[in-house]
Amino acid sequence: MFFSRRGADGGLIAVLLFMIGSLYYLQTLRSQMYHNLEKAMKAISTPATPLNTTYLPSARAAAAELKKHFYAPSSGLMKNQDPKSDGILWWESANELTALTNLAIVDPSYKPTAKKFLHTAFTKARGLKGASNFKNDYYDDEGWWAMLWIAAYDLTKEDKYLKIAEDIFDDMANGWESLCGGGIWWDKARTYVASISNEIFFKVASQLANRAPRNEEGRSRYLHWALREWHWFSTKIHISNQGNEMDGINKAGCTDNKRVFSYNQGVILGGLIELEEATRNGTLIQRAHTIANAAIDHLTIDGILAERDPKTDAQFKGIFVRNLMKLQFISPKDKYMTFLTQNADSVLKSDFKEGMIGPHWQGPYRKATAQSQGSGLDLLVAAAAVSFLPNYNTH
Repeated sequence: MFFSRRGADGGLIAVLLFMIGSLYYLQTLRSQMYHNLEKAMKAISTPATPLNTTYLPSARAAAAELKKHFYAPSSGLMKNQDPKSDGILWWESANELTALTNLAIVDPSYKPTAKKFLHTAFTKARGLKGASNFKNDYYDDEGWWAMLWIAAYDLTKEDKYLKIAEDIFDDMANGWESLCGGGIWWDKARTYVASISNEIFFKVASQLANRAPRNEEGRSRYLHWALREWHWFSTKIHISNQGNEMDGINKAGCTDNKRVFSYNQGVILGGLIELEEATRNGTLIQRAHTIANAAIDHLTIDGILAERDPKTDAQFKGIFVRNLMKLQFISPKDKYMTFLTQNADSVLKSDFKEGMIGPHWQGPYRKATAQSQGSGLDLLVAAAAVSFLPNYNTH
């Protein structure tokens, strides 16, 4: 066991902990060893590149400021500083908690803190904002929580997190069969068929196929849903002329909604990675590369990821880089490494103020929100993790 007495730069032992965490994360993504840390550690080989420690101390600082300025321990959620709101962020909190969980996966010294966040939200937040056990009237909201609890299970191996993710998934499955030949609705009022709700449903089904089943029948059930969703999604959700997944299908006439958001490109990457792990299909990762490249090529300004809508700029980008990090771990490309580190460097140079991260990664710094802080944390964690990858032939 390692004990860390960190100084300003994290200290040597903290660096060793980060090395172990990064290697473990790489191995779990590559091997389906989600349930056995000891076996995963034995399979790890010595890395070929030196550790880049530029990003991890900044990620820790960002996590500390997220807790200090935006976290409400009474609810386990993040606070919304909009005076017109009820003061609680719902699905956004699931994303901020996911960023904190990923920090703990990459940096084991943060695990005790992350476990406290997860336990508090699990026990105190389940009935807030009109929800019942994290289920409400919006299927995408439910899915963000399901993905958080799967991440919590990956970190802690506590079955309670996996069981609640399965319960949420069952409720999402009730939203299947829209007017457009399949897929799940965005909401229980059945007003819209959103890409994001279907991407999340696809990813959660694929994740559960790799983790939850105690027998082949259970695995087959989740795999069936993942394959069924992917077949519908890949034929019904149209791609823009630039290669980006569109936001969804309008109820009237099943026509395309022409909007494009970075988080749509991110969640589908995570789903494809998980389904590839479950099926060993071979073609799914190539589709993921196509989507990732289109996002990097067309959703950026001078190489820095940017949402065109200022209302979504704060939260959505972190969801993309979180999933791109996973793609880089299992099928690395120089382009992804450069993209993630270039964006992190831009944040630290132009959008980082005493641990606070604003919504515009290209700068200049503007007032941070819980959403921009969590999204920026996602980026710094991703840059820290991929900077420790071995040298691969990535061209």
